[in-house]
Amino acid sequence: MGERSRIILSVIVLFSVFNYIPRFIALINGYVPDFAVSANMLLIANFMIVSYIMYPIEVISPGWLNFWRILKLYTVWLFLLGIYLLSLWIGIQYTPYRSLPEMLAHITKFEVWFRLILCLLMFTPGLFIIFIHRQGLYNNTDRMWLKKYVFTFFINILAYFLVLAYNHPALHTLYYYISVGCSLYIVYMELFDRLLDRPTGNTFTVKKIFREEIFSADSETYLSSKEYITEPKNSAVAERLDAYMKKNSTWRDPDLS
Repeated sequence: MGERSRIILSVIVLFSVFNYIPRFIALINGYVPDFAVSANMLLIANFMIVSYIMYPIEVISPGWLNFWRILKLYTVWLFLLGIYLLSLWIGIQYTPYRSLPEMLAHITKFEVWFRLILCLLMFTPGLFIIFIHRQGLYNNTDRMWLKKYVFTFFINILAYFLVLAYNHPALHTLYYYISVGCSLYIVYMELFDRLLDRPTGNTFTVKKIFREEIFSADSETYLSSKEYITEPKNSAVAERLDAYMKKNSTWRDPDLS
């Protein structure tokens, strides 16, 4: 399952790189970037944000994602995309605004309301990560890792909002650096932080079960780990632990590594 989460992360990061590099090169060469508050740019931003939450969902609950659940994640985005295409088809013109304050001066227009909805929706996927279904002992991460990811996720979104608010070339450059830095930090957490053994609540629960199994039913004598390892084949405790691991698939929990 861990391989699947890394594949998802790799695809998302590569997509971001191929999306940012041409725009970054154009910005360095002095070309004016696309208006950040344009409807199509906001739709792309929302698509990327929804894509970025698939990785932590797979980490938190391995195997939960499938085709239909991924489609459900994009339901709101597809609905808004349909509204945007329909509005273009019926002839609605989207005025190019340079920043949010400039756009808010025309708040009575549909095109402005539509873009404001797209801006507000950027924060909702991050909240979804917190409430995602967890699979008990088989949660592949701890709360600290989740807090770091959500914090990094929101820093990236807030940096983009600075671009929306002011749309200055220097802020565009700063945003690219922040976005790349956040992506690299997420990769670092995946490679060097997430799979390290941590004393999470799940770990304590499993260890408590193991200790109860190791205690003798007739006495309170605790069997030390060295004694347990010495004669694993002849120990009834070892057989009970082995049966427990196979029955509950506890070996899948990376917190036990």
